[in-house]
Amino acid sequence: MLPLTFMFIINRESKLITVFHPKRKLQLGKSGVRCILFRLDERSHIRQGAEEMFRIITVTMVMLLALTSSALCQEPVVELILPFDKAIISAPNLNILFKNSFGLMPKITLNDEDISSKVIEAPCDKEVGEFSYRHLELSLKEGSNNIIWVNPETEKRLLSLTLYHIPRHSSKMVRDPEAKEFLFHVSDFELKCSRCHEYLEKSSCAISSEPVGGGCMECHKEMKEGPVAHKPVEDGICLVCHDNTFSPNRFEVKAQQAELCRRCHEEYMVTNIENQRFLHGPVAVGRCLDCHSVHYGERKLIISDESQELCFECHRPFGGDDDDESLHTEETCDSCHTPHASDTARFLNNDVNDLCLGCHDTIAYGEHAAMGEHTTSAPVNPENPARPFTCISCHTAHGGKDIVYKYIFEGVKSTNDFCNRCHANE
Repeated sequence: MLPLTFMFIINRESKLITVFHPKRKLQLGKSGVRCILFRLDERSHIRQGAEEMFRIITVTMVMLLALTSSALCQEPVVELILPFDKAIISAPNLNILFKNSFGLMPKITLNDEDISSKVIEAPCDKEVGEFSYRHLELSLKEGSNNIIWVNPETEKRLLSLTLYHIPRHSSKMVRDPEAKEFLFHVSDFELKCSRCHEYLEKSSCAISSEPVGGGCMECHKEMKEGPVAHKPVEDGICLVCHDNTFSPNRFEVKAQQAELCRRCHEEYMVTNIENQRFLHGPVAVGRCLDCHSVHYGERKLIISDESQELCFECHRPFGGDDDDESLHTEETCDSCHTPHASDTARFLNNDVNDLCLGCHDTIAYGEHAAMGEHTTSAPVNPENPARPFTCISCHTAHGGKDIVYKYIFEGVKSTNDFCNRCHANE
């Protein structure tokens, strides 16, 4: 039998390697075996089968080893699509879109933590070629975030991305002069997504694939955090508050906070806020979102946090740090205070004594039961003549570290020391 002769043709442009033999043809591509075709003429004999198959397998293995070694030497190519480097992002969650060459999957880290497992394949029927599209859903920490793509075989860095998460109402600032705000809903960026997705108001669908979600909430998952929903969000009518026109960014809110809230809450604002003597600071400057969430929240009035903790974000110096120090263990801030406006100083729900006696009703008006002939109410406070004498002239409603626990006297550790503030010469 004549020895088998093979001819190799290498196309450098397409990186396609073709193996020719008079009776069979093997075709191998840069990512491995594209196809193996056998062409046997009518004169092939069964007795040649074993020897011929052995030679075919041998050649195939040699080619596969050569191609594998070549592939290992090739660095995967990674291309970032969205967002851009040094972007300032207000939302805590972000969907990064990138594509990389077929073959080796890069290792990805976020702030030195491996997040490669969070990559989602995103096949696209419109974009067919040498690249694979991928989504990467991330939760960003406030401040600077670093995302790095590396070749897992060589540890060579392929791409790096710096993102700054600055919540919309944060006082933090980005000092990087090259950083700029990332606005997704501009025509150029939406066009990039529309290559593979049908862009609809209430649903999104990858072309020729299953639907992938329910409109705005598909990307803005953080808007659904909390058990209580704002009515427009619950009904899926985002355009009640958001504008649908490019100016240049779509879905910006239609007006400033106070004006926008007023469109639906006019009656409440007129009755409970504008006719009151004292306005809470955020209300006075129209910052409703300092306390409220416009999407989902923890309580009926979609307050963004439990009321006690929410108040302490600004008012931590007042009272104790925990229930043992506050002594009002069953009450919260809004048991005594109104968060919007009041005709009573300190935003109290009622006059001081009426408010205290609403719970401490065993203490009668007039002479104080615990202090003999001491009054509970007088026009002038001896320690502060500009104020009347009330329950809080002696007692603190908040508690703290320096108090007489039995009577909640503020600023001292003994009853006598406290009384001597007014009665030192008696």
